[in-house]
Amino acid sequence: MAKRKYNEQDIISLMVASGGRCHICNADVMNDWRTHKRIKSAELAHIKSLSDKGPRADVSLSVSERNAASNLLVLCPTCHSIIDKKIAEGDYTVEWLLKQKDKKTNQIHNILEKLNDDECLYVKYNSVIGAENSNFSEKNIIDACFDNGFFSKENIVNLSEDSNCENIIQSKTILDEKFAARVQRLIDDGNEKTICLFARAPQPLLIYLGRKFNDKHKIAIFTSLRNLEWVFNDTNKKNSFTLKEPEKRGKAIALVLNVTADISDERVMKALGNDIQIWKITAEDIGVDKISNQEELKKFYDICVNVLDKIGQTYGKEIEINVFSAVCNSLAITFGRAIFAKCHNKINIYDAVKVNGVIKDVCRLSI
Repeated sequence: MAKRKYNEQDIISLMVASGGRCHICNADVMNDWRTHKRIKSAELAHIKSLSDKGPRADVSLSVSERNAASNLLVLCPTCHSIIDKKIAEGDYTVEWLLKQKDKKTNQIHNILEKLNDDECLYVKYNSVIGAENSNFSEKNIIDACFDNGFFSKENIVNLSEDSNCENIIQSKTILDEKFAARVQRLIDDGNEKTICLFARAPQPLLIYLGRKFNDKHKIAIFTSLRNLEWVFNDTNKKNSFTLKEPEKRGKAIALVLNVTADISDERVMKALGNDIQIWKITAEDIGVDKISNQEELKKFYDICVNVLDKIGQTYGKEIEINVFSAVCNSLAITFGRAIFAKCHNKINIYDAVKVNGVIKDVCRLSI
């Protein structure tokens, strides 16, 4: 009498390929759904019978061929009993069983493939901030991505400029050129990628960079800390944001973003005059290095979209929004992503610069 003798590694592979489920009815053969206990009810069934007189027998096969993984199914006890009973003879053919096995194996394979690491694209951008060199090494990027489970086979895409002075308009032009040449075709090639974005630059440029990555793109924005480290998803700290609408009417609209610092009304009025209405998005915990996770970026994104929508709906699309921002790099980029060119008003981005020896807020960029 032929004996059951299986290759242990083949059986492990067979169980994995079935997902620990019955090849026919998909019943869980590793757990009892009633008691929630770990069990092993899996039964190995021969497609072509082990016995010469069994169901679907093929006497031309050797014993080793009959016991090969290619001739075995993972079944629950019920399905195993049914396919081998005389009353089902002729219904569960070799061809039908092989088809079911292949179908289940392909389903499990496709599900597991979706769990692979996303194809990532590492993007670096730095531009001079005042007289400060904002550059950082590519090793910083690779280390931070590795620590957070992002991997890429591609080289880092560098959008950084080579100039050594802060000229926002010149920098914008350079960014447009490099983005079109080095990023656009890679994110529009039909293959979805997670873009790991590392950027240090003046806030107007960070906002502009964010707008180039619209809501269709899957972006992982890393936050730059003052100690030059990068964080992505430290959930030990959780900041939140509130929107305060203006208390008075005015001819001009200002939108103030208070996160790393609290921008005073007086500072805004010095730049725009007194006939203004000031909208404010303010962090619960204002200060440096107060943003450290993706939940905070998502909250900030939502409230930014909300206020931009509301201003446009309230005053019409012709009025311009003057933005004063005191935010970290990741929130500046996130604010840029919240601006939809076809839906939102024109944005004038103000920044504090030294003019004739005096610090003033001036419009650096309009988008």
